[in-house]
Amino acid sequence: MWDMYNKAGPLQEFTGHELVVTGLAVSPDGLKLCTGSRDNSMCIWDVETGDCLQSCSISRNLVTHICWVPAESLVIQTSEDKMIRIWNSRELQVTHTFPIKQHIQMHCDASPDGRYCITCSNGFSGEGCEATVCDQHCSPV
Repeated sequence: MWDMYNKAGPLQEFTGHELVVTGLAVSPDGLKLCTGSRDNSMCIWDVETGDCLQSCSISRNLVTHICWVPAESLVIQTSEDKMIRIWNSRELQVTHTFPIKQHIQMHCDASPDGRYCITCSNGFSGEGCEATVCDQHCSPV
């Protein structure tokens, strides 16, 4: 973690993943950080201390992106296993999964009110290049 106005060096380092970190999101209050990695794990960190508060690993969960839902304790996560997961950040447990997509989902985001999630894939050979909007019940809109 860097101070954008001070070039003295990092303020905080978050070490613990075994492979490259491919997803990162800051909580709405700025006190926690959620990271996901190609090591199949998700971690919740204390921004001030750099301590890993919780971690969870799911087989084949090669994280591609993470988004913290505004004003919520929920984190949306996409993965190379074509799953879209919604995590409760307090217990770091999956609370919802979306139906498995045909192509790898590369990015996710949430609407400002937290009611909708959007994910997208880059498809393959011109097929499956799409964005999907789902409501809070994980149903396509």
